[in-house]
Amino acid sequence: MEETISRMAGSAHGSERTFEQSQTDAKLAHEDLERASTRLKLLKTDPGQLGRPLTVFAPIPGRIVDAALAPGEFKNDPNAVLMTITDLSRIWLTANVQEKDIRKVEAGQAVTATLTAYPEQQFEGRVLSVADVLDPDTRTLKARISIPNESARLKPGMFALVAFHSRPVDSVVVPATALVLLGDKTVVFKEITPWTFEPREVIPGSTHERDVVILNGLAGGERIVTTDAVMLQ
Repeated sequence: MEETISRMAGSAHGSERTFEQSQTDAKLAHEDLERASTRLKLLKTDPGQLGRPLTVFAPIPGRIVDAALAPGEFKNDPNAVLMTITDLSRIWLTANVQEKDIRKVEAGQAVTATLTAYPEQQFEGRVLSVADVLDPDTRTLKARISIPNESARLKPGMFALVAFHSRPVDSVVVPATALVLLGDKTVVFKEITPWTFEPREVIPGSTHERDVVILNGLAGGERIVTTDAVMLQ
């Protein structure tokens, strides 16, 4: 009789452990269901459609630029990236600005881009930001530019030539033929009296086609020799 009671007690303890394990498993399964339902709701999908083909909505509008799945393929990793969606209605273009031109580039500046793929067309944009650190290898500074792309003609990875539109400033501009190199100085020949000229040292700046901006040494309205000035050395 004592042996029978002991076996019955052991069986009762085993049933209790099985019941507790079943409760734990049921709780974990319910939590998994809640997480899965929440993920489906975030994707605007009705959890009640489980077992049937699901329509999954992307969280942002755009185009599918990469897909890591095939029709009928089974995926069970909730963290796996199935596809990449990109909004290409406005693209970002990164320009490498040479060190000597850094002072001419700033946020909000208008930009014109000519792409290798469309050499006959120009695309207008604006500078979003300019990097704070210079690339020590190329001696360039990166400027990020925003360009509208409603036609979707611009594709990520394309190459472009960028022209930055500086704000208009009053400058003294002379023809390049007016500049004469004397030793290590650049001069122009200024008229001091009719048909009398003297060399005036100037500091040239940027060149625009056949004209040169004079940074210092010459004032607006002064008369100089612009042709064959080298003959007056």
